[in-house]
Amino acid sequence: MYLRDEIVGSIKNMENVYDEGIKSIKLLFMVLMAISVVLISTAVEASNINISGLLNKLSGTWYDNTGKAVLYIDQNGINGFAVKSITDLAGGGGHGIGTFRILENGNYKDLRIEWNTTGQTKYLILNHGVTLQNTPNVQHFESIGGIYLGMTDKEVLKAYGTPNSIEDGKLSKRITWSYTNDGWKISFYNGRVDQITILKNGSRRLDISGYNCDNSLGEFAEFYNVKNIRVGAPIHIAKGEYLWIYKDVANMDRRAARDGINVDHIVLTIHGN
Repeated sequence: MYLRDEIVGSIKNMENVYDEGIKSIKLLFMVLMAISVVLISTAVEASNINISGLLNKLSGTWYDNTGKAVLYIDQNGINGFAVKSITDLAGGGGHGIGTFRILENGNYKDLRIEWNTTGQTKYLILNHGVTLQNTPNVQHFESIGGIYLGMTDKEVLKAYGTPNSIEDGKLSKRITWSYTNDGWKISFYNGRVDQITILKNGSRRLDISGYNCDNSLGEFAEFYNVKNIRVGAPIHIAKGEYLWIYKDVANMDRRAARDGINVDHIVLTIHGN
């Protein structure tokens, strides 16, 4: 009898431990479910904030290179269709890319949009193809030989004809045309000028200042009202426009070192880093 009572007692103790374990597991499961709900709710809320904020950043009417309105974006959607999600985001600030899923006439449609909103004229690249701008005509400050940042490759070809050589960046979407007779290069990103380079001993000049590689750093600093101008560093001359000045260090003599002359090449670009 005594042994049987001990066995029964042990079994009951095991049942109590089992019951307590089940209760702990259930409690843990409920806690995890509650945390999951909070996280999901937070993620959804953050997603909505991101959609609204990004749409506001890109809001407005967007035009192709002929001045035709192609896209309209506001905080409610794109061309009147609601944006349900934005995924595969990369970059940030004024330059990024993402996939915008819209609900168009009951069907989902994905738009891959890349944007650059840092300059006087802002740009969108739609589905890795056409480049759109936020004004019917590209706004710019400085130019070289009448070529300005944001100009199309077709416009450049019409103005200067076929280049002497073409360097295709392929994966980078960048193509560089070299006009060796005039000593300059024009680089395009997705069919739009994003960089112009004046080479030493070339005939091209900056149109506004009239400067080229024969001018000193001091002259550049005075004309563009820039303090502490440095070689190989961006000089901000207008919204979304930068000059980079590079010196021919190998062939620099004492006078050049003193006067800041002997510039090797000058780059007008949208890139500040």
